[in-house]
Amino acid sequence: MLYVAEEAVRQYIKKCNRPYGAGAFAIRVLSNSLHFPWTYPHGADVSANIKKAGPKLATQKILLALTEKSEITQKSYGAFVSSHSFTLPSGACLRLILLATLECKQSDEDDTPTEKADELQKEVDQSKEENKGLTTSNRLLTKDMPSILVQTFLPGSLVSTVLRTNSLPALISTLRSSLEGLDGVLAPYRISFADAPIPETKDVGRLDADWARWREPWKKRKKIFKELHCFIRITPRAFVVLMLDMIWSSITEHLSLPDASELAESLGIGFDSEEHEALERGPLCQPPARHRAGTTGKTTKH
Repeated sequence: MLYVAEEAVRQYIKKCNRPYGAGAFAIRVLSNSLHFPWTYPHGADVSANIKKAGPKLATQKILLALTEKSEITQKSYGAFVSSHSFTLPSGACLRLILLATLECKQSDEDDTPTEKADELQKEVDQSKEENKGLTTSNRLLTKDMPSILVQTFLPGSLVSTVLRTNSLPALISTLRSSLEGLDGVLAPYRISFADAPIPETKDVGRLDADWARWREPWKKRKKIFKELHCFIRITPRAFVVLMLDMIWSSITEHLSLPDASELAESLGIGFDSEEHEALERGPLCQPPARHRAGTTGKTTKH
């Protein structure tokens, strides 16, 4: 019980953080020496303010105990001579009265230096400016968010529509339809390559090297077929080969399309399919971009 009352007194004085009058201290003067046999600290205010957690006498003892523990500082601020004197068997006594206050120690840490306080104040001001800028940016983004969402997710016919809460169901339906269409496009590839192993980096590099290796011979052969010499078999049975110094277009320019196709078939010539032609027009078969002379600091030889 005493510990609970002591803790209540300690917390109350620390929370209020103000001095309390300790009352009068009676000093007895005998033979030019000072003695302090009586003290009368008043704990009435503290005892009443903590809802009588302990009696006044117990509160006074607690205050004295906290003073001895240096948790409470006792400071004297005045003295006067009492008009009452009394005589003891040991001799006459002059009664002096000292007034004192009790203050609770809040912390033993030193105050923040001025330089540190100025530095902290600068950080606070800088944070306020950054917060102000972020608040302005947030306000602008919040204002522009509806139009951004409309332009990002809705089709072109609905770009001018202002995004509101009641328009969200239509937006969600549109997005779901778009996702279903994309899933339909990807479905065949997912089924075809579901069990296909993922190629490793070295395999991709090997394929690229083979592509670059056989691409050039194929281009040269195709050029020979189109522009240089053609070998034509007279009949399937007679493998008599004639060398004609003319291009394939010159051979077939006076023939009809069926005759040209029949001639190519009899010679065993296979033309590129539509897939091959699309591949030739694609970025995979396009020649790499060449830098002009002088852009890299080098000159070309002619």
